[in-house]
Amino acid sequence: MRTWHIRFIIPGSRRWLLAALVLTLLPVLAPVTAQAAPAGGETWTVRFTNQAALHFDPALSEHPQLAPDLFTATNAELLDTSIHELALVLGIAVSAPVDIWITAGAGGADPSAPAITLDPADHSLLVDGVILTALTPVEADNAFSSAIARRLAIEATNGQLAPAFTEGFTLYAREPLTPVLSRYAALLQNANAQGGLLSWADLHRTVTGEMASTDLAVAEQYAVTAFLIDHYGISAYRAFLNASATTTDWRMALQTGYRLPANEIESAWRDDLSRWTNSGWKTNIIAGFDLDPARALLERGNYAAAKAMLERSQRLFSEIGDEVSLQTVSTLLTQCDVGLQAEALMTQTEDALRQFNYAGAGDLLTQAEAQYARLPPDQRPTAVLTAYRDLTNRGLTAIAQLDNANRLAGSWTEFPRARDDALAAGATFAQLGDADRLEATTLVLDRIDERQRRLVLLLGGLAVISLIWLLLWRKHGVNQTMRWPERLRPVVPATSDRSE
Repeated sequence: MRTWHIRFIIPGSRRWLLAALVLTLLPVLAPVTAQAAPAGGETWTVRFTNQAALHFDPALSEHPQLAPDLFTATNAELLDTSIHELALVLGIAVSAPVDIWITAGAGGADPSAPAITLDPADHSLLVDGVILTALTPVEADNAFSSAIARRLAIEATNGQLAPAFTEGFTLYAREPLTPVLSRYAALLQNANAQGGLLSWADLHRTVTGEMASTDLAVAEQYAVTAFLIDHYGISAYRAFLNASATTTDWRMALQTGYRLPANEIESAWRDDLSRWTNSGWKTNIIAGFDLDPARALLERGNYAAAKAMLERSQRLFSEIGDEVSLQTVSTLLTQCDVGLQAEALMTQTEDALRQFNYAGAGDLLTQAEAQYARLPPDQRPTAVLTAYRDLTNRGLTAIAQLDNANRLAGSWTEFPRARDDALAAGATFAQLGDADRLEATTLVLDRIDERQRRLVLLLGGLAVISLIWLLLWRKHGVNQTMRWPERLRPVVPATSDRSE
């Protein structure tokens, strides 16, 4: 809470009397705490989270957003998580709850003023309710993250961390927002191309007031901190903070922490700036604490992007020694690897289908299905798997029909079945776009039809010959009576002779 600093100029003869008066008024002038009561006799409401003590202005008891119970329920997890994670990065233990004072704020407050500041006396967080409620949820979350980062950086370095590095860490601790970071990258890219980058010495002067602060200075503060953490690792950054706690000379702190001269580190930052402004700005190691974005990518089957995010988290948890989180990341990375292998098999299956290699596509698809079976059901492209399996089966069936038609094409008795199989195979190949096999099917059909034409002609010829033969037979044989010579007739006895 803010501390009142009051200076009295008193004539010597009456100093003792007025000193007594000051002692009498001191309870009224003293800052409001959890135990003290402001004017009117109302006490501040206190709510505790695992890492913070929230003190609420009595005027907020019925506030629609800042009422004690509602605000605590909404923000407890955010506050505890932010304090815990940033303390892990800095390598410090938060022994006592962080005091956060939420005030009703002033109705005419400057909307450009920060929503959260630090009490210079005890570094508790002072929240202006009017300004805070005017922020978007992301802006409000980042305001708390920045304030907590500032508080813990001060605690880790006894308040001696150079101002530009303090500001850079408070920016780096925020949730990475693509529009903001891309603007930082663009500013630095232009300044680098035009030779307008601030030296690190000038960068510190923009914070201390010796030089005017600019958007470029803010972008550099972020980029410098990102470079120190991403390039050299968290352990080296902690060493730099520990060195800062014992010296106010930031160059000496860099030399001690990184075992390199400050000018060499600055030169390395400038050399790396082109890479950072092109793509490096998309990486924020601290953001690796949040595994939800990677999980969301996994659920959508975007395994490559999920793996990139999880590898960042893996590096973070390795550097801070968080074995439990490392195991979680390892499990998710395994899912990514399985998914990537399954996707590769699906790509090969698609290529095989495009080449009308149905047997090969079937084998690859079986392997892909086995990989997807290792993933949660919601990560399996069931519709695509079904469609590819259907195409594969149709192709294999059509090939079998064509082979059967080929086998039966030479049979006089099986030609109807052969022709039906050939027609069915041709229709499937036409639908699949398999021109080569469609042409082969056409040739089989032509062969079957040609064989049948020959059979018909043969039978027709035989029929004509039979007809001619029949006509000749009828003409020369049917209408003529057979007449035998008399001598060849049989001798038949007379009736009278038989009776005797």
